[in-house]
Amino acid sequence: MISYDSNLLIYFLESHPEFGQTAREILLSHSNSGVVLSTLVIQEVLTGFALRGDNSEATARRMLDTLEYTEFVPVSKQITEEAVRLTVKYGRKILGYDSIHLATSIVSGANVFYTNDKQLLSAGVEEVNIRAIEKI
Repeated sequence: MISYDSNLLIYFLESHPEFGQTAREILLSHSNSGVVLSTLVIQEVLTGFALRGDNSEATARRMLDTLEYTEFVPVSKQITEEAVRLTVKYGRKILGYDSIHLATSIVSGANVFYTNDKQLLSAGVEEVNIRAIEKI
């Protein structure tokens, strides 16, 4: 099972020139093998597109609805406690939503977490394999 940061979905939705294709490949290769995401990913993605003022929020909503093999996990006390533990262990490189995303991955049993967040990539997290979203 995998998990990923909201930036992967944003790269895909925006057809990002450098990382869009990689994001698409990751989404397709894990489309039926199990993905777990915090519900906060939905909020991050939709808020960004909603603030644009165009119709991109509706497109993002439709795409999120197609992720049928993705389990969206609400933030629980257990996830919150794990997020605090991660921040205490790894310091300020893992704060806020990032700590919740990682904690959701760990508590849910994901073994890989994709991101391009430089702080997360450099934190040295041992509990889950953090991988960069690289250009194909």
